[in-house]
Amino acid sequence: MVLQSSEETTVSDISPQVQFHGRWDLTGEDRYISHWCGSSLCFQTTSRSITVELGGLTVSRSNFHNVLWRFGSQSVTRTALVKGKRSMKFTALSDAAESGGGEKLRDVTIMLCDWGAKLQILDIKTTDGRAILAPAVASSPRPMLFIGDSLVSGFTPLYRGLVLPHGSYQSFGSIAVRTLRAHGLDARLEMVAYPGICLKTVDSPAVISTQAETDMDWKGDEVYWKGMEDVFWDGMIGKGGWEERSRDTPHDIFICVGTNDQGWGGDKNEFVEHYAAFLIRLRDSYPSELQRIHVISPFGAFNDPSDPLARKPVIEPAVQHMVEQLAKSWAEANPNGTKLYHISTEGWIHKGLTCDGVHPTSEGHEVIGTKLIEYMDSLGLAGVPGIHYTGSIP
Repeated sequence: MVLQSSEETTVSDISPQVQFHGRWDLTGEDRYISHWCGSSLCFQTTSRSITVELGGLTVSRSNFHNVLWRFGSQSVTRTALVKGKRSMKFTALSDAAESGGGEKLRDVTIMLCDWGAKLQILDIKTTDGRAILAPAVASSPRPMLFIGDSLVSGFTPLYRGLVLPHGSYQSFGSIAVRTLRAHGLDARLEMVAYPGICLKTVDSPAVISTQAETDMDWKGDEVYWKGMEDVFWDGMIGKGGWEERSRDTPHDIFICVGTNDQGWGGDKNEFVEHYAAFLIRLRDSYPSELQRIHVISPFGAFNDPSDPLARKPVIEPAVQHMVEQLAKSWAEANPNGTKLYHISTEGWIHKGLTCDGVHPTSEGHEVIGTKLIEYMDSLGLAGVPGIHYTGSIP
């Protein structure tokens, strides 16, 4: 991969054969741009080299795992972004290293993996003029939306070192979706997740002072920090909101929130009330293609000084009770409508699979991804009997 400055870049419409997974602005004047980690694009080509033109709105965060890409059969490669317009040239392995010769169809995937970065793509071209083709997946699309905080986005505290060098690519949701794709299912990932975010929008000065880089706004004379109940619709700093949602209506939504609400000492009853309202709004905002919403209980906190191995649950069993009651009322009102499930994660991981008692390590995310695939299989969602995560990243 070669990165070159490109002060003059001609904007052109990207081939409609390119699939954009996740939240992208595909129609506005700033197209094509994504503000959310986990967003990706994929296509196929027989060319051995492609050039991707990055727009001036591209922004890096920590400059170490902003973008991952895979070209053909080669391993995934991590690349740091540089702010501004650039040309990125990707070259597949030599024919000697990759069977099939020059005419081999090669899968190309580019994924934004850093929760603080932004990726704007102006154009994608093959260097030899060969065609760009849509990915070849046998099944019908299976869009999946993952909503949450750092547990979903794949964040780990920097003071613990680069625990997840591939960012959101190593998160449990991404692992689950790639596992399904590796088994021939056209699973598509949309991720709306950001570290530190609460479910509830709050106006506590103590919280605001620690969230200088996240979404803030003004209500009269008071600044407030938006929670996921607002950010999901409005985006972060007004970008990447509902209007940029995936073109693929999710069949399944997985939500894992509450760790930060509990950490900031929020009222449990208010949290549960707001969570129920958020679930109802999600259900009512999507057409009939949305089949299921899955509420994942956070994996717990292992930070009791008197018993370091003890798991402290996150706002449970209150959330579970709310979900069970809400699921019952939904089923009674519309037996053929969206189903609601609660996923208990008690026993899924232990402190040794976290880096700080809260955030899973890469091994922790792999274990969670395995458990999630097993859960999908138990409901018949995976579509392949006995499908499981093998321990190697697809």
